[in-house]
Amino acid sequence: LCLGVLGGWLCVMAVVERCRDCSIVLLCGIPSSGKTTFAHRLSEEVIRRVGGGEGFTDTAWGVITVHFDDYHPPDLREERAGGKHNSLGYGSDEEGSSISFVLKQSRQDISDCIKHFILMNDLGRASEVLPSCTTSGRVPKLWDQFVGHVKIKRAADSGSTSDGNRPLIILLDDIMHLHSMRHHYYQMARELGLGFAQIYLECPLEVSVSRNSKRKLPVPEVSLRRVADALEPPCQDKHQWEQRTLTVKWGTFDTKPSWFQVFDLLKESLENPVPPLTEEDTSLKVMCSLANQKSRVHQADNILRKCVHARLTEEETGIGRELVAKHANKVRKDILEDMKAGNIFPLEDETDAGSLEFRTIIEKTFFDKLGV
Repeated sequence: LCLGVLGGWLCVMAVVERCRDCSIVLLCGIPSSGKTTFAHRLSEEVIRRVGGGEGFTDTAWGVITVHFDDYHPPDLREERAGGKHNSLGYGSDEEGSSISFVLKQSRQDISDCIKHFILMNDLGRASEVLPSCTTSGRVPKLWDQFVGHVKIKRAADSGSTSDGNRPLIILLDDIMHLHSMRHHYYQMARELGLGFAQIYLECPLEVSVSRNSKRKLPVPEVSLRRVADALEPPCQDKHQWEQRTLTVKWGTFDTKPSWFQVFDLLKESLENPVPPLTEEDTSLKVMCSLANQKSRVHQADNILRKCVHARLTEEETGIGRELVAKHANKVRKDILEDMKAGNIFPLEDETDAGSLEFRTIIEKTFFDKLGV
């Protein structure tokens, strides 16, 4: 087992060394802010400028765009079309908790495929090798779909991105409205020694609502507004890791100056990969993680106590209510112990204790264990 782990580690290090000219670029913003349109235009601009046209002498890059909505489970997309909820996991009914959980798992599956693709960076081999570290049984099928899309993309580019020696931009198109969602990919870039950058599409809410209403599969307006309310825009003053961020205002990205800014950002991210953690950084990270874990346990206890109270209000006074109270409190304590042990929200997990996502997962865990 030790030799296997060592061999795997050496293989990973060799591949990372080989694909350092690669950058993960997040394309984030609320629904219908123009992310997918921007992604298509960016790919077109890269292809058009290969060869040094219009003052660009070093933009012979490959661009692989991952539109997250293309990879979510079909049932999520179908129910969105029926108006029951949306692809963001913010349902307006009681299904919201389970939907949010499924969506979080789906995003993790997509992340697994992205990381595996970066490590392989060789489609001839990648299609034969499944991801070694996956979090659900859906990944092998998702991986085949992912590789298929990449092959189609490269064929459509008429060979402009087929050269494996070209620097590669991996453009991730998703709302990524929370800092924790974006930081996950910064950590991936740091782990693999890649570049990292963010392009935030700033769009007025009412413009997004109007654009969304014209989509074939619109996001329910109430859900779109919830995402806008929960939005945590990139903050370069507060987060050092978000320094390489470009904010593009809606309706301006077709101007020439804007494209110069975009290409400067991408070039800078390719030339300056995220540095690895130092020993001092690692110690500080562990201390911060422990403090965050303690805070989350406290927040979870508050949520769980409200869950217990809600359950007891359904019971009449008497022995039955006492038994329910005893069982519910035991479930509460078990969940808190699991959190302390890292079985729920391990140290490396960065879900904000004050977020809707955190509360949803805690509540779902409680009622699942309670058997309600």
